[in-house]
Amino acid sequence: MGSNGTPKAVRYLGTLQKPLIVPSELSLDEVEGILTRNMVTPEMQRQFFEVINAIHPKNTRRAMYTKGTAGSGKTFQGELAGRISSKEGALKIDCTNMNLNELFFEMVLDFNSDKRFYDALDSKIEKYNRADGDKQQQDFILNPMSVDILSDCLGNAFSSENGKIAIDWAAVKHAHPGETRDSINIAIEGLTKVSAKEGLDNLGGNTLGMAAQEGPAWQAYKEGRMLILDELNRAKRGTYGVLHDWMLFVNGDTQECLIRNPLKEKGDKSKAALHFKHSEMGCGHFVYMTGNDEGDSDEVMELPEALSSRVVPDTVAQSTELGWQHRWCQALTGLPVSTLYYMQRPVWDKDPEAFGEDLIRRRKQAETKEIPEYHMERLGRWRDVLQATAMLSKFMYGAAKMVNPESDWHKSGTLAHLLDNIDEVFKKESAMDYRKINYFTVKAEQPKPIVRPPQNEGDIEIVPLLSEKDMPETREGIQSKFGTHISYVILDWIMINTYERGKDALGNQLMRLAADCGLIEPSLTEGMKSDR
Repeated sequence: MGSNGTPKAVRYLGTLQKPLIVPSELSLDEVEGILTRNMVTPEMQRQFFEVINAIHPKNTRRAMYTKGTAGSGKTFQGELAGRISSKEGALKIDCTNMNLNELFFEMVLDFNSDKRFYDALDSKIEKYNRADGDKQQQDFILNPMSVDILSDCLGNAFSSENGKIAIDWAAVKHAHPGETRDSINIAIEGLTKVSAKEGLDNLGGNTLGMAAQEGPAWQAYKEGRMLILDELNRAKRGTYGVLHDWMLFVNGDTQECLIRNPLKEKGDKSKAALHFKHSEMGCGHFVYMTGNDEGDSDEVMELPEALSSRVVPDTVAQSTELGWQHRWCQALTGLPVSTLYYMQRPVWDKDPEAFGEDLIRRRKQAETKEIPEYHMERLGRWRDVLQATAMLSKFMYGAAKMVNPESDWHKSGTLAHLLDNIDEVFKKESAMDYRKINYFTVKAEQPKPIVRPPQNEGDIEIVPLLSEKDMPETREGIQSKFGTHISYVILDWIMINTYERGKDALGNQLMRLAADCGLIEPSLTEGMKSDR
């Protein structure tokens, strides 16, 4: 459809003769409610249709690799498909800097290697916490240096609050997400030091060690769940080889595959290999992979050619004005009001009251969470929502083009005067994607989102849309004038990212765009300095 809702190209995603079949453990009411509230943007619906079709039990190809810019909705799309397929939802794995062997065999602390040590340490921690903040007694129970070592070696798995400490042993394997070294090795090294410092190394146990257990790829395969491999092309170099045979299997090219345990040692109880078979695959199992464009950062890699030819990337379409409006409506009401309206515009124009009633029904359909009161109020004023989100989406769409030197607007040469204002660092810091909607709405909910004035003499003067004395203090007051607050936050974003950084030409262009979109009065742009 065009930005005004008129059809440009028609592509039927499902008909009564050939409906979209969703294999699911949920009821039809639940599936419809989740799908409507969380509907993907218009430009992604073709891709989402293919994901749902691929989950069907009769389909032998159980994999899809989606690439696109950061914040384009790749992961959201996979999570939505997982939510409507099973009650547990998708099993999502962040592959950033991950050794991909851990998809099949992940390393965990082997508590049986020195059970006495772990029991003794847990006992000490229990006594430490019972001391209830008595520092002298706590230092007697557990050496302060041991506490520091535990904090360092256990990372996110260690917590300390109000004089009490705790260890989440299940979280140790992912306790150091930013480290190049394996979290389990870091933990064992630190725990060995604590063992010696606390005199627990003479209890007669063995050396602290690790064990291999079945990883998330096996878990999702057995349970019939979707497996999301997020940021696949940012995994640890040199570990992609383990995926080759497995990818042939999930693609349906082979009926079974064997993944061997590289850390299996004689005498340990872990499996020597995992035997994947299509005949034993859980219904609903699907592997959904995402990756950012290679130009996103130095961490993003091209997949090995042999693997890339098997996964066949499907690139996410660029955001459109309709897509931006769709997302703004979801953020403000919990429903994609614009898309629901444009899909049957002739029908709803004849009976607008029925459309309002349909929106209320859809917002409540099988909803398990409490619905914010302002969502329902805005749905009652859906015409105003359409008008406001059309203005916001036009600005976001245009701003995304302006701050990206590789956009078609820049390539046409019409924005050549802005190129000096947009370096590689600025492009990444100011990128305009769907995540910015959440950023702007959260900022707008804060009391008094004041626009910062430009620092340079001669820059344009912003006249407040609300006087400071009339600025609401309460959340309810802010919600009553939320559109104004969002426009304030957007203007603040322009000021911070352009004028305050000496990028006047870009700031002027964005201010003109804001005026064209109705976010500020056109007269406010008259005092701007020349771009030259």
